[in-house]
Amino acid sequence: MLLTSTTVNGAVSNDSNNNITMSVGNNVIANVNSSGIFFESGKKAIYTGAVLQVVSALKSDTFSTSSTSFTDITGMSVTITPTSATSKILVFINLTVGHAANHFSPVNLVRNGTNIAQPTTASDHIATLNNYAGEGSGITAGSAQPQYALSFLDSPSSTSALTYKLQIRTTGGTTYVNTRPVSQNGTTVSTFTLMEIAG
Repeated sequence: MLLTSTTVNGAVSNDSNNNITMSVGNNVIANVNSSGIFFESGKKAIYTGAVLQVVSALKSDTFSTSSTSFTDITGMSVTITPTSATSKILVFINLTVGHAANHFSPVNLVRNGTNIAQPTTASDHIATLNNYAGEGSGITAGSAQPQYALSFLDSPSSTSALTYKLQIRTTGGTTYVNTRPVSQNGTTVSTFTLMEIAG
């Protein structure tokens, strides 16, 4: 056995089946057997702020909608299952959106059907992210491709599977993801990344 009582700040013991128990005083920290290391409830081998897992989605195709109600952006949905209820979920959004002149393209971040990362100031077109294509010509006449970017630290307090997704709508005309409203000839990619951060 490689572990001995001199290698840790506490005690290490093993039974007749070579199951190893690691403890500090009368507090059992973890048990080790041929299947791995199993920490007692509330104990962990990581520090607050450590990245526990990363999941992401890459959207390389285009999407469009003329709906004035929020609708799912295909390919912009990611599921993560936190390992601890104290974990935080760090969300990174990079989304390229093109929309019609004189209109908004609001985007919401949704977790398990609930809008999160919402503004507290009321307005006609509130959302997690938004942009407006103003009147005029050229870049303001619906030919722009603004990039929506956000980093958001969520505290779901859960160990169940969590599905995060992006929803978009238009206030008029057609809204596009990963391309321009004018001739759709400026294609890009968008990314959606979740990191579980130890709490």
